[in-house]
Amino acid sequence: MTSIVVGIALPLALVLIAAWRAYRYRGLRETWILTAALGLLGSAKLARVPVITDEYIDKGLHAITGVYNLTDFTGMLLGTLAATTFAAFASFTIGGNWSTSRRLPYFYAVVTALMAGTFLMTPVTESPTSYMTADFPMTGWLAAYWTVYLGTIGVAALSILVVTINAMRKVRRGPLAAGLASFAVGATIAAAYVAMKIADLYVNNDPDLDETWYAQHSKTVSLVLVLGLVAAFAIVGGIVIAETFPRRYRRYQLLRNRMHEWQEATRLNEGVVLTPTAPTLSRWAAWRASKDSVAAHRLMVELSDIGMFGATQAAPETSALQTPTGQ
Repeated sequence: MTSIVVGIALPLALVLIAAWRAYRYRGLRETWILTAALGLLGSAKLARVPVITDEYIDKGLHAITGVYNLTDFTGMLLGTLAATTFAAFASFTIGGNWSTSRRLPYFYAVVTALMAGTFLMTPVTESPTSYMTADFPMTGWLAAYWTVYLGTIGVAALSILVVTINAMRKVRRGPLAAGLASFAVGATIAAAYVAMKIADLYVNNDPDLDETWYAQHSKTVSLVLVLGLVAAFAIVGGIVIAETFPRRYRRYQLLRNRMHEWQEATRLNEGVVLTPTAPTLSRWAAWRASKDSVAAHRLMVELSDIGMFGATQAAPETSALQTPTGQ
């Protein structure tokens, strides 16, 4: 039960972080790589929740398509795309190379075509299983399928590790160093996962090794590595939020204070009618304007301009009241 809860909570947190980033940075092209990577990784693990996907979702998909183990395939494909996207993110953010990111759609298309094509040719599509490396001989199309899967993740993990280690030599402290360390840990876990799966292919196809400790606990090891990978990159998302939220909240408080001052000033000058030109002064408006310093400054300028407009409108009224009635 605990593994199911953890298996849902961690990847769901990643998906929610990705959704928040997609909305928060929807106009910034350079942010979509990390957003896509977090969303793909979370979705990959959600596609492989113990018991739930095998007993319910996969059976439903089989009833519709006639193909077994589609949840396994979906999770593995999304995991491969996530690894590729994280490699592109590391190349762009840490290495300063944007060209890899521009080629991502082509990588997606090639990997998807290779994995889907080889998967549909395997015997895995004809019989349900919760652990295909143990239940099917690793030959022919199944071996090709796993080669594409493990090869792609392995290359992506090693490239991330190399780029990250080079960057960590220059940045040794602060939130950036923590983010780089989380990336390095995630890449190391991914490389360990690939090595573990290669060992799986060897152990599960040798009857003499069926009673070894590794053969008896390989499923647990696999789950721990996957959850560790998700946790490592969830930390990356958490660091981003931890670094951006406090600054945004301080801007929000400042804007709310200025709004209160503006509302008090207009209340004391009832002869000045500013309703048609005033911006919305709600908490939500302040929160939206606090998203960055530019938006916050824009709202402050609007309030300042309206205040100046009110002063010029109030001046003629004041002059008229001060004019002697006998003249």
